[in-house]
This record gives sequence, structure tokens and C-alpha cells, in this order.
Amino acid sequence: MQHIKKFTLILVFTLLFVSQSYAATVLIDSKALQNKLNNKDLVIIDMSDETQFQRFHLPNALYLPYRAINQSNKKRISKSIGSDNVVKLLSYMGITEKSDIVIYDDMGGLHASRLYWELERLGHKKLAILDGGLVSWVLRHYKVTNKTVNPIKATYTPSKSTFNTLATLADITAASKDSKTVILDVRSKEEYYGNPKNRRSGHVPGAKWFPWQQSVNFEDGFKQQKSDDILKNLQAVGVTDKNAEVIVYCQSGHRASQTYMTLKNLGFTKVRLYDGSMAEYGQALSSPLIKGANPK
Repeated sequence: MQHIKKFTLILVFTLLFVSQSYAATVLIDSKALQNKLNNKDLVIIDMSDETQFQRFHLPNALYLPYRAINQSNKKRISKSIGSDNVVKLLSYMGITEKSDIVIYDDMGGLHASRLYWELERLGHKKLAILDGGLVSWVLRHYKVTNKTVNPIKATYTPSKSTFNTLATLADITAASKDSKTVILDVRSKEEYYGNPKNRRSGHVPGAKWFPWQQSVNFEDGFKQQKSDDILKNLQAVGVTDKNAEVIVYCQSGHRASQTYMTLKNLGFTKVRLYDGSMAEYGQALSSPLIKGANPK
């Protein structure tokens, strides 16, 4: 009997360990990054404001402006430059599929999360965002520099992603008619409610309002809020199933990228970003919009 109890305890411990080892690990804190600065495969990407990068940045950080991974058309719809172009960009920066990439910015992860999403689309394995970004790093008095690095070109070979992380206009239209798919609108309350004087304002039918700022602790170096607190806020709008399909959107896919990263960090497994977001949806005149506080 004692042997059975001992075996059961070992089995439980093993299952707990395995489940934790496969849990999402999106964020890395400043101390952990400081401890791995000398790793040969480490690549740090700074997506802060360009002027800020020129003033100071993390040691050996490569600079990548947000505009480099997005393109706007004549209708002012901003979308991804496409995975093929991202691969070319990474190769130019000397990055390979084996690189251990850490991304940061100076604005709560908004820029960094967009690149994180792009790299997940490529199936990149070693990937993280610096929790709190440059703000948290500086507040903890770690070393910064204004020296720049000239990368040597490499060849990036993408892997196959296990889940499609991109949502299209057709996808979100279908999801608005499917109660099984969660749609999160992460814009401001005013944007979500819509303007009574503007016919093409409001939110996608069925979309729940979850402002992206709820996940950022602006009083603690722009670090992510505690997971339990974010989960409570999600539960308050009816989001509880981490295995449910989720589509996030904002106005241009910028703020929604941060929420995409947040959900992945919490262990949500099927999250997609609608990169055309309301800029595209609002111009699709046949797509319905809801005004007011209620999702539908």
C-alpha cells in the first residue's frame, strides 16, 4: 500500500513538473536577462523610439523600428509586411532560427509584442520579451550604452508554426457569428462604445471589452500585472477557457499585439491577432458594428 502511495505521489509530481515545463514562457525579467548577456546565441532587439535608442540602450542591442514590420496602404490599413519579408529582415540583422531572441521597447511591450507575434508565426523557438522593457531595466540600474553593433548577415530558416496566429476579416466575421470563439476588443471605452454620430464606429458583434492597459503595471516599471489579477479581469468579462479560440483586435493591430502576448503568457493556447483590426473592419461597409456597452 505504501508503495502505491509513493508511486502516486511521484506520478503527481511528475505530471505537475511536465505541465509546468510546457507552460508558456513569454516574459523574461531583467535579472534573468542580465545573467545571460554573455550567451553566444543571445540576440537583443530594441524596438523603442529611435531617439531613445540613440541616447542609450541595452548592451549589444540591435535596433528595429516598429514601422519596419508593418506597412500601410492607401486606405490607411496597417498590416504585417508578411512572413517572407520578416525572414529577409531577420537574415539582414544576422539572426537565425537558432538565435535566442529577447525583444524590448520603452512603452509597455506594444512594439515588442508585435515582433513577438511575427516570430511566433515563423515558429521561432527561443523567444521572449523583457518584462517592463527598457524602463524596468533602467530602474534596476543595469548597464546601458550608446554604442551600436553592426550585425553580420545570416540566413534565417523558418519552422512551421503549430497554430495559425493570424486572423483575417473573414475569420473575425465568422467568429462574430460563433459563440465558441472569444473576440476581445482591447481599445478604449470610447472606441468600443462608438460615436452615435459616426455610423462606422463601435465594436464587432460579440466582442468583449478588455482594454490592454489592464495587463500593465505602470507603477512598477511597466512590468506585466500579476497573472492572477489579469485572469480575474478576464473572468469578469466571461473569458475563462484557456483552450478556447480567441481573436484580439484594436484599431490597427498595435495594442492588440500586446494583449496577444499577454494571453500567451497566461497559457492561452489558441490566440490569433486580427492585424487589419478596426481600420480594415470599419471600412468593410457590409460588416456590422454594435454601439454601446453590450457585446451584441
